[in-house]
Amino acid sequence: MSIEENKAVARRYFLEVWNETNLDLIDELLAPGYVRMGGRQIYGAPITPDVQKGVITRFKEAFPDATFTIIDQIAEGDTVVNRMRATGTHKGTREFMGIPPTGNSFECDIIAILVIRGGKIASSMVSDDDLGLLQQLGATIQLPQGT
Repeated sequence: MSIEENKAVARRYFLEVWNETNLDLIDELLAPGYVRMGGRQIYGAPITPDVQKGVITRFKEAFPDATFTIIDQIAEGDTVVNRMRATGTHKGTREFMGIPPTGNSFECDIIAILVIRGGKIASSMVSDDDLGLLQQLGATIQLPQGT
């Protein structure tokens, strides 16, 4: 596939699957054996389409208005990098990382590196600012005491 086709797959994943909660596209866009590294996922463990559907569903239940905006997109070979900004409001029906809905808004920068093979996402490495997001939700962080 061409670089432009790979970039289109990466855009569809965030703009259609995550923003529009079009979970049916996951079966089309994720390769068998898809692996996600980073975030709150187990590093290097394959994630089935059904598991990823659950991840997205739970996120959107916590942040129903969450939107991912692609700011920059760079590609070379089978790798596509999206620099994005996520925004939303913690006003859903589900807690997030143990925090009940707060009604607070958030803005978070994300870097997502996707490897695309044969028109499907084979793996992704996602780096986001969970600490900043939690602070925007009003969470307090307690550091361990002592040595």
